[in-house]
Amino acid sequence: MTTMTTQSSGMGVRISPLSLLTHLLVGLAGLQLGLVIGGYTVIHTGSDAATTVTTSGDSSSSSSSTGANADAVVGIPCGRDTTDATIRELRLKLAHALAEASAETTLPETLQGFVAGMGRVDRDEFIQRFDVGVPWDAKQPGNKEVLLLYNHPLSLPRNGSSDASSNTIPRYESINDAVQNCHQMKIVLQKPNQPNVCWAVVGQWDSHHVQKLMRLPPEHSLSTKKAVSEGFPLRYVSRNHLPNGRQTRVPTGTSYFPILHDYLGKLEATLARLSPVAAQAADPHNSLVVLVCNHGQSELLWNFVCAARSRSLNLAHVLVFATDSVTYDLAVAMGLHAMDVQNAFGDMPTVAARRYGDAAFTGMMMSKVYVMHLLITLGYNVLFQDVDVVWYQDPLAYFNNDQSDFDLFFQDDGAH
Repeated sequence: MTTMTTQSSGMGVRISPLSLLTHLLVGLAGLQLGLVIGGYTVIHTGSDAATTVTTSGDSSSSSSSTGANADAVVGIPCGRDTTDATIRELRLKLAHALAEASAETTLPETLQGFVAGMGRVDRDEFIQRFDVGVPWDAKQPGNKEVLLLYNHPLSLPRNGSSDASSNTIPRYESINDAVQNCHQMKIVLQKPNQPNVCWAVVGQWDSHHVQKLMRLPPEHSLSTKKAVSEGFPLRYVSRNHLPNGRQTRVPTGTSYFPILHDYLGKLEATLARLSPVAAQAADPHNSLVVLVCNHGQSELLWNFVCAARSRSLNLAHVLVFATDSVTYDLAVAMGLHAMDVQNAFGDMPTVAARRYGDAAFTGMMMSKVYVMHLLITLGYNVLFQDVDVVWYQDPLAYFNNDQSDFDLFFQDDGAH
């Protein structure tokens, strides 16, 4: 064990020979490291001075006159006539040189061909900036930032240490800084805190699909065990496979024919009855608000009307499709435009659904599909809403404007 001791007497400082030798070796190693790193250093001697860069293993150097704001270069002159392609090549060489100069790297060279660096930005700022058409969940602990992977050294931000040689993942306060050199960006959405879920990023020809594998028995196996199990190898599955291993299947082309039989058989007669009612309810923009209700949901309809009138909101352009006579009489009594569906949709439930997906639920869901088809066939702009929604303002004013360059608006209810 090497020790270093000091004494306060007149003897001064006493150092063991082994300790002295160790310190000399460390000093020599530091000097050697400084020379190596210095070989990659760009030396500026003034705003109008020459720029000289020497790389390890190459004794040649190149000098050129540059301005105060010129980019650092490696072995190629940087003058006013330099093309954009040359500048890109210079930046690329410099990025590679800086990465090689690092003694410790977060990502090994075996990955740097397709991951040149990483960064992170605030999640709220990111999703406000980039709309991908999904309803965003609120951020939670462990899901407050977005991880960025940079595919190439030229993708790296000009400022910050996001290259593969960085020992940490830098955080950018500005999304503009983080993506300033990203001419393309691919966004992958992943549900947080899913146990036993892994992601693999593979350097390969571009694919715009996410390949999904699960630990399930072979597809045509005779095994009755279909649940996910560590005993099975990962195999390719479809996007319709649920986390528990079950698969949701697309209905066959004819499976809904019996359900549609009543509706399609009475379609012309239903359109003839609906046309004058819809014409009375539509506003000058040919738009109307549509609700579907049965007796089991009538309290929700009453609540909607009372809430709107408490705010003095106009309900003149609301049209209620009542799937039973009791609800029709109620809607008319409340002063609403109403369509008596009668038997146009086949056998419709009169009670509220007891659970998600039961017969009453699916029956009312089908009636909503029929309603939209009827009104779009007649050429109306339709704002459909459920009866459990209340208004704070008249929604039609939002859609009826000179900038309505859209075909469809859709609001998710949060049940992803």
